[in-house]
Amino acid sequence: MTPDNDSFFEEKFQIALADYAAGKKSLARLTLEEILNLGCESAEVMSLLGIIYVQQGELEKAKKYLWQVLQREPKNPDYLSNYANILNDLGQPEVAAEHYQQAILLRPDFSEAYYGLGNALQKMGKSLEALNSYDQAMALKPQWLEPIINKGNAYESLKRTDEALACYNHALDLQPGHASALLNIGKISLTQANYQAALDSFKAALQFHPECCDAYLDTADLLIRLRRYNEARDYSQQAMRLSPLSSRAYFLTGLAFYKLRDLSQSIKFIEKAIQFESSAKIKATYYQALGNCYTQAFERNKSKEAYLMAAQLDSQLMSVYGHLGDLYFINNELELAYEAFSKFEPDARPDGWMHHMKCMLCDWADYHELTKKFIDRLPCPRLGRLMEDPWHLQRVSDSAALAYTTATNFKISTNKYDDNLLGSMPRRLVRPKIRVGFFSPDLREHPVAHLLLGVFKKLNRDRFELYAFSFGEMGPRDSLRPKLQPLFKQFIDINSMHDEQVARMAREIEIDIAVDLAGITAGNRSDIFGYRLAPVQVNFLGYMGTIGDHSEDYIIADTVTIPQNLKKYYYEKVVTLPSIMPYNDELDATRLVSRAEAGLPEQGFIFACFNPGMKITPMVFESWMRILSAVPNSYLWLSPRQEIAINNLKSEAKKRGIPSERIIFAPLVSDMNFHLARQKQIDLFLDTYPYSAHTTAADALWAGAPLLTRLGESMSSRVAASLLTAVGLSELITTTPEEYEAMAINLAMHPEKIAALKTKLATNRAMSPLFNTRLYTQYFEAALTAMYERSQAGLPPDDIEIKA
Repeated sequence: MTPDNDSFFEEKFQIALADYAAGKKSLARLTLEEILNLGCESAEVMSLLGIIYVQQGELEKAKKYLWQVLQREPKNPDYLSNYANILNDLGQPEVAAEHYQQAILLRPDFSEAYYGLGNALQKMGKSLEALNSYDQAMALKPQWLEPIINKGNAYESLKRTDEALACYNHALDLQPGHASALLNIGKISLTQANYQAALDSFKAALQFHPECCDAYLDTADLLIRLRRYNEARDYSQQAMRLSPLSSRAYFLTGLAFYKLRDLSQSIKFIEKAIQFESSAKIKATYYQALGNCYTQAFERNKSKEAYLMAAQLDSQLMSVYGHLGDLYFINNELELAYEAFSKFEPDARPDGWMHHMKCMLCDWADYHELTKKFIDRLPCPRLGRLMEDPWHLQRVSDSAALAYTTATNFKISTNKYDDNLLGSMPRRLVRPKIRVGFFSPDLREHPVAHLLLGVFKKLNRDRFELYAFSFGEMGPRDSLRPKLQPLFKQFIDINSMHDEQVARMAREIEIDIAVDLAGITAGNRSDIFGYRLAPVQVNFLGYMGTIGDHSEDYIIADTVTIPQNLKKYYYEKVVTLPSIMPYNDELDATRLVSRAEAGLPEQGFIFACFNPGMKITPMVFESWMRILSAVPNSYLWLSPRQEIAINNLKSEAKKRGIPSERIIFAPLVSDMNFHLARQKQIDLFLDTYPYSAHTTAADALWAGAPLLTRLGESMSSRVAASLLTAVGLSELITTTPEEYEAMAINLAMHPEKIAALKTKLATNRAMSPLFNTRLYTQYFEAALTAMYERSQAGLPPDDIEIKA
């Protein structure tokens, strides 16, 4: 039976009203839907049902019913205002504003309509007009807090901070502990970098409103900025419990776990955040964060998918192109990397990386223009206020002063540590053994590990206790790691540990000397040193330059790489050894490798340079071409790997009148002894400038090949000169391009001079600390001991010289 009298519907409606007033919205909704299904078309029923739909987030259903109500009573100001609220929530503020204005014309004292109109004008970007609407609402209802709060928001959008704060404080006068007022005051403090005041405001909101999800979220967000990741995780998880569908709560939890380097948990929570987020732009930032997690976990295919999804959702999210560029670079997809970085606005582009990629491909079409732009823009921040990486400067400038300034700016812009967090370093008891920790992403198949392997073997275990703190990605068939691991008392993988955790662990182990073997190179974690994890902290070998701040006490060098007049360009005090670079003298270069086996012609003078392509500048290449042109039947043996780079170099040679067959490319080989032995066929190794040969220079000299270099001012431009000095061949150090070219031509035209140099090298090599690992290790031990003893005596770091 279907009731057909008004009393039945009225009775049902009153039941719905009672349930709604009691907070039983779902029961009220069922009753109202039943009334409508039974044929009642009451405006009151549809209006209340529409309001419930709004409160339950079903805006399109609400819009449908409130539109029908408005068609029945188009002059009802309440219905006009309710419908305008829906339009505003659905992102149609212009149409909403028209309906609010109609409602106000019908009821000039309609405070709610003035308030709604202010909100619509705010969304339209008309903050000044919104202020007037809020004032009208406040005049009609002086105790009503929402217009006061939103008036403060309007002032904030106009950057009138003091007036915004006055609104929020007025709200607090009317209602002490008002959550929105406290949270907004906290956010203003945050923009002013007054972090403690912001934290106090957020926590005050929680004291008054312990169930306020936004207060937990804002607190968690701030604690992440303050690097208090464990606390941040706890607050965001509490927000998650209060609001199980909050995407921001899941994201902040995932971000806290990411900072704590718990990547599996981070991935789990960020994926949940993506699931619950409806905004494409916000979801894009979540996908970007997911990509970062997978990058840290070395799952490159998954990180690429996440970054591409972020770019698809929001093509204006510039930072994701930076991450994509980095990923393509790691995968050696250099052209794709360059394309990704090109998405940035010109002033935000990472000029150093883009220049680097072009140099790796030996693409010099706009080399001089890009180099000038790169150097001119060094004082300017890039995307996210990040300053230029000083490592990129080493390819294009030998200025020690510019290197110092660039490192300083870069370190300031990337500083992510709190140097006061762990407190001052406690004094250590003197022990029989000095505990030395080596921190590196390169304790694997890498030049740094090859150079240090012999030193690690020969360090005096009665005097030193060695600890490895390893991070970074290891290749699937790494043959060097198994040789390294047994040489340390503990070999600790810190990939899953965040910086503060590593610093605390190093303090608990009581490391006496912490050695940074990465500096500012790929995959470094130099921020660990900012926490002060050992009484003595040392910059050594991996990066030939200053670290850019006082987080590291010493840099190991020699009198060639850092002479007295250049020490002012280093934050660190200089420890001077007789030779800067160690070498593993167990490597065997004695095997006989014929020219044919090495891929060389049977006759002719062999110039060579096994430096990577990114060190070869067009100016250096032009010098080489002039040398080849002047020396008949001569060849240049190079080692770039990319096919594009090889083709570009051949093309550049032809442009300069040198047939491409005179440029020979050495294939990559896995047998290190074969690689060294084939270099015995080199007649003269030609160094690059301003980024000189480092490990490649030592390899060539160990194999018996003389090396010609040009001396610069920066540390990285002086390493080859240092090695030549160490083996008694300083006559092969030049200072100008003209001198460099003339000496190369003169030596090549006089075979007896090359023969004499090779004989001298063979004789001196046996006496040089460069190729006497035990002797070098003794110097290194003396340096470690001197730094340790100075620290134990309570003396500040100072220059130290270890004499031969």
